[in-house]
Amino acid sequence: MPLFALSVWRPIRHNRTLFYKGQSALQECLDISPKENLYEQIFTWSPREDFWGAITDDIFRRKIQEFFDSSFISDKDPSERGIHKLEEFITLLSEGVGDTTPRLMPSLTTKVNDEFSEATPFFPILALLGHLRWIAETYQDAPNVTVMVR
Repeated sequence: MPLFALSVWRPIRHNRTLFYKGQSALQECLDISPKENLYEQIFTWSPREDFWGAITDDIFRRKIQEFFDSSFISDKDPSERGIHKLEEFITLLSEGVGDTTPRLMPSLTTKVNDEFSEATPFFPILALLGHLRWIAETYQDAPNVTVMVR
């Protein structure tokens, strides 16, 4: 089961006429008021790895988790959950693990497959960091995108 689901949203692009529930077909709603901005999900990622468990420094782990959990909740205004906030998290995480990762476990291993007992090194936080950087770079120029974590 995934530990979280990170999704990227953008303001909806209307390809069809929008009707509100209870409206008759003659009462088309062509414009949406600014209070009723609708968003559509354009990307989602539900990792299964325990990224936080790879951080051995309890204080840093709590700080990172709290920032991540509180920064991208759906209760926040979409403008407060933009790519700029994801980049802020990436910077915070990078600073914490950038000094040759003394706060990370030296190595975690995973089986290549069931037939072989070979194992490959795997650093969960570095994998998380790489994936978040990819998301930020991919959507940095998209207008009004927002990030949410569930």
